[in-house]
Amino acid sequence: MTHPDVSSHPLPSDCLRRAWAYVLAGIDHAEHAPHVGLLRSFDARIGRWVKPYPEVTGYTIRGLLEAARVLHEPGYEDTAAEMGRALLRVQESSGPAAGAVPAADLKPEYYVFDTAQAVEGFISLYHHTSDEGFLRGAVRAGEFCARLQSPDGSFRPAVIAGQPYEPRGDEDWGLRRTYIQVRGAAGWHALGRATGDPRFEHMAASCRDWIAGEVEQRYPSGLLPPCRAREGRRPLRSLLSRRRPKLPERATYSHPVAYIVRGLLEDFLATGEPSGLDLSLRIVRAAVLPHVRKNGYLPYGIHLDEGRTPATGFSYVSGEAQYAWLLCRLWQVTGDQGLLETADRLLGYCADVQAAAPESAPGGLYQYATSGAEPYAGIHLQLHVWGTKFFAEALALRNEIQKARSTCPSRIPPLLVAPWTMAVVEESDTEGPGAVVPGLRFRNLWSPGPITLCGGPNAGEISVRSDRGLDVPIHAVPGFPGIFRMDAAARTSYSVFHAPESRQPGGRSREHRRDNL
Repeated sequence: MTHPDVSSHPLPSDCLRRAWAYVLAGIDHAEHAPHVGLLRSFDARIGRWVKPYPEVTGYTIRGLLEAARVLHEPGYEDTAAEMGRALLRVQESSGPAAGAVPAADLKPEYYVFDTAQAVEGFISLYHHTSDEGFLRGAVRAGEFCARLQSPDGSFRPAVIAGQPYEPRGDEDWGLRRTYIQVRGAAGWHALGRATGDPRFEHMAASCRDWIAGEVEQRYPSGLLPPCRAREGRRPLRSLLSRRRPKLPERATYSHPVAYIVRGLLEDFLATGEPSGLDLSLRIVRAAVLPHVRKNGYLPYGIHLDEGRTPATGFSYVSGEAQYAWLLCRLWQVTGDQGLLETADRLLGYCADVQAAAPESAPGGLYQYATSGAEPYAGIHLQLHVWGTKFFAEALALRNEIQKARSTCPSRIPPLLVAPWTMAVVEESDTEGPGAVVPGLRFRNLWSPGPITLCGGPNAGEISVRSDRGLDVPIHAVPGFPGIFRMDAAARTSYSVFHAPESRQPGGRSREHRRDNL
């Protein structure tokens, strides 16, 4: 199958709509089912939907609320609320969300990673609906995560049979001190802002700093495994299937490492702390950019040795979709065209995999695929809901970028004046009073009130005007030219990016912010 040149012509919108249609088809609607309202995936071999995934349900809520705006589908908001209520039903009173993958055959078991994704879903719904029940659920889940964090910033991964699990070092990824826990950063930061409780934002910062230290000490090239590699080169066996091919221990893997990059980037966008952005770029430049083929195929695993050779003969399609979103977002921060071009190739490959979906599950993406974008039958033939969700989000972001690039005045480099990850461009032709260049109108997903950015002739003259007529100054983040911070009336932080001629080189330091905004 061939796909259009998405660099100049975004993929057809039906790819986006079909992807969300598949995701929503996976919601369990069976009456009196214990997991009603949770998302599942479709198994093409047996022809039916399989087990529910509470953690996927959690981080899909935020994307679905955004899709309601992008696709003008208000019904998506009701569906997101239904999913949130389902998560509340499976949440334990002590905070954790139920997990989908059994660990060491011991039950019950509850995971930090799964619960952190529930935090993101709950807090998204709280900001959208003002329903205090979702906020209480987010607080309980956040406190569960906090109880399992170690002083060094890592996490004990789970509670099994009522006890925090202490890793021995010989487990699979799910039961070691894995780096993917930082994927909870977006929800933890949002929860900290909503409650004013510093524990939650400190939790995200400590995890980020732990990973930064691990990268500097153990993986300075930027190639890192999902968790600290075992000593030696023993093979890694999967928890999910004995038939699954043995995977090398010393390798980086697209899907879990994309979780790490997402968490680090979300932390940067929430705080302005440089290390999150630095690490995100270092990882994608080592583990992604050199290994994506012309048709967008990215091997699931890459060896950590000097040869940088593929460790698998198949792709984990969800990893490709995640990286497509990440590269688009990183392009907004850096303006590096190579990031956007690679994102386009990844999206093209994912579109080819989507085209191979069976008639019984249209719009979905197989979890595993060959270099030719055909389903890889060596493991299983499930069309996983999370990969399809990531593909939909990446398509929406890429189309937003294309729209803004085509409407912004040519004398202003497009999207160098842009919102941060929690905000979306609504218009690009507003003219603020006295503004030298047109502004961008945008809104924050946590706080839907629109505001307008009015750009002046230099960085010091940029201000933000809310619809209530309040002008709010913003301040540069030292060490990251072109990145600014502001506190709007709702005390929500935004990042905006000014034209390159206004960027000034500088060293690393934390952002400056006025406390009286």
